[in-house]
Amino acid sequence: ERGATLGWQGSLSLAPLESEGELVLSGSRLDQTIAYLEAVLPLESMSATLSARLSYRIHMESDGELDIDIDGLQAELSDVAVTGLEPATEFLRLGKASLFGGTLRYPEQTLRFSSLNLEQPELVAWRDENGALSLDQLSGQPGGETKTGGADSAGAWAFGIDEVTVEGGAADLSDRSVTPTAAVGVQDLQFRMADVSNAPGGRFPLSLSANLREGGQFSVEGNLSVLPDLELSAEVRTDGIPLGLGQPYLAQMAQVSVTEGALDSKLEVKLNGDGQANLGGSVELPGLKITDTRDDRPLVGWDQMEIDRLDFDLVATSLRLSRVRFEQPYARLAINADGTTN
Repeated sequence: ERGATLGWQGSLSLAPLESEGELVLSGSRLDQTIAYLEAVLPLESMSATLSARLSYRIHMESDGELDIDIDGLQAELSDVAVTGLEPATEFLRLGKASLFGGTLRYPEQTLRFSSLNLEQPELVAWRDENGALSLDQLSGQPGGETKTGGADSAGAWAFGIDEVTVEGGAADLSDRSVTPTAAVGVQDLQFRMADVSNAPGGRFPLSLSANLREGGQFSVEGNLSVLPDLELSAEVRTDGIPLGLGQPYLAQMAQVSVTEGALDSKLEVKLNGDGQANLGGSVELPGLKITDTRDDRPLVGWDQMEIDRLDFDLVATSLRLSRVRFEQPYARLAINADGTTN
């Protein structure tokens, strides 16, 4: 298969069943797997190369139960490109995905890896004209709903990864439900999460940083928990995020244009398992300029606006501000002959 090799070295005994050895798979092209995937997913083509290796020991006990030990499990998936969805788009590219340090024990039902690393992943995603998310098409269910089993659907397996990292990630995101289309590009994304597992109550330290193609950058530092409930405690920072990114949405409400301005912030985000969600911190909006598109004249602006402290409760929909300071604010108000304003 296009230069793919599968090698085995070890020993095998049938009575009783016992085997140990090493398996090595090298250079296996996965292009033909699309024939199976397109039957259940809206995909048109996929290319990737898989290499893997592991050491194993299999022993059958006198009562017929298998005892399986796997060590040194590692796998590498490279040169990934996936095309599909509607309209047909190459929506995923990946330079390389690497798994290292895998160990499996059965009947103990444990699977653990030392690391998972994704290099140069690129994602294209959008919201269509009807408000549906493109990636929802992969769920195979109307409206993006997915079928899940009960609490025991994953069995009693214990799963864990010591470290998950993403290097050089990028994303092209757009919202086609507004005119003109809203778009933002994420680049130079770096991500790290540690001590990932399916153990209830597990907390995973995480860090994320990225630049925007349109200018500015953001970062997230905190802790995430997913079982038994989703919980997040993190500090989110933004630096120089252009306010013009929101222009397509603002244009739906008023004939104005954000020509200059940026978002600088330092916020604490808390999501609790009981449904509580809070956002607090400081915000700065330097260099804002809003223009009236009807006559292309300045309408509102300032050199600097600072919110010393804000607290937003998403559940109670309440917002509290401690102090707001403006530098060189400007506003143009025109009253027409019929009493209307600009």
